[in-house]
Amino acid sequence: MKQEIQKKLKASLQKLDSSKQSIETVSNWLKFYKHDFKAIVSIWYEEFCAANAERRLALVYLCNDIIQNNRKDGMNLIGEFYEYLPRVVTQITKGGNTKIHQSVSRLLKIWHQRRIFGSKGIPLLLQQTQFALDGVLEGPTSTTTSPEVKGKGKETTADSSEIKEIRGLSAQIGRTEDEIRRIEMQNKESLSTSAIMSGSSDQKMLKKYQTKIWDCIQNQRTLLSALESWKKKIEESISDKENSVKQIKKDLLARKDKMASESSSKVEEESASALIAQKLFSSQNAAELLKNALKTMSNQDKLKISAQIQQQENNTHSHSPSEQAAKRTRMG
Repeated sequence: MKQEIQKKLKASLQKLDSSKQSIETVSNWLKFYKHDFKAIVSIWYEEFCAANAERRLALVYLCNDIIQNNRKDGMNLIGEFYEYLPRVVTQITKGGNTKIHQSVSRLLKIWHQRRIFGSKGIPLLLQQTQFALDGVLEGPTSTTTSPEVKGKGKETTADSSEIKEIRGLSAQIGRTEDEIRRIEMQNKESLSTSAIMSGSSDQKMLKKYQTKIWDCIQNQRTLLSALESWKKKIEESISDKENSVKQIKKDLLARKDKMASESSSKVEEESASALIAQKLFSSQNAAELLKNALKTMSNQDKLKISAQIQQQENNTHSHSPSEQAAKRTRMG
């Protein structure tokens, strides 16, 4: 996203209020830049962290309008918002404001009912944030594909323990980074090199700041390990499926070759039989040649030939006298 667009977006978000006109104006403008979904959501979250409670709620309403109006062709944008929602829900409801709690609860119910984040997106978010929802979640009424299970008929990946661990670590890292960011915003002077070297910095704050950073680093390393393990399992699954497809292709090719070979053998056999019959018909020693040929055959083959000759004779004798006369007339 261009720098001038980022500045315009920040200015629009800073002027945002909870009115329908204000929210729809920004939401409709952002449709033209939804391919920059990462930048949009990142700036939106920065403004959310810096806002007061009232403007935070307006920003959540904006998020709702954006994801509701981009369900068909904005899955990346919806998925990116979902990654930030655990932190957003935790922060906006921290103060215990009843109005905000009710508003967030109502939005979560709507998102679940319409499957904005799939059938498991909101239950998982509630589990991560420990948010006490007003009432119960009603069953979804839509089958819209969600960002967590996009392109799949089953949600086995979304249900796996690896995904839950990764989401949990990601949420924890996000919360820690939020705390680090707040410390930095509130203690800019104390965290400067000059203040630390002069000893004027709050030592208790510095210790807390360092602890939070190390906690974040440790969680990030654990997340990398979990991602590597999950990646390995996915690669193994891909390899197994590729081998299955290769084996099917190999079997189909072998079957094709077998059918071609059998067809070729049959043609050769018929050609050889026709040639033998032609030679016997034109040879003066046909009886002797046939006799010698029969000597090389098994008894079973001889019986088959005898049965075929008998069948042919029966068919010939079964013709009526008139049919036989007509046949002789045609031959004569």
